[in-house]
Amino acid sequence: KCERRISDFEKHITLSISDENWKLHLREMDDLRRSSQGAVYEQKDPLVIYKQESFYLFSEMVEKVNKETISFLYKGEIPA
Repeated sequence: KCERRISDFEKHITLSISDENWKLHLREMDDLRRSSQGAVYEQKDPLVIYKQESFYLFSEMVEKVNKETISFLYKGEIPA
């Protein structure tokens, strides 16, 4: 019973943190899409810029999710 409670707690926290960061990531991707269109004026391929920046943003998001999840679970306590 206790193991199941811990498992449910971990799942809930992981999903909450992932969900919040995913929403933020989608907003950032939308901003990136708009801003990468300006690369045409700099004689750069907007698709290349978009791909490079989106990979960087995704990597940052994954790292942030991992750090936040581990930090929260390490400090978290389940009330008795």
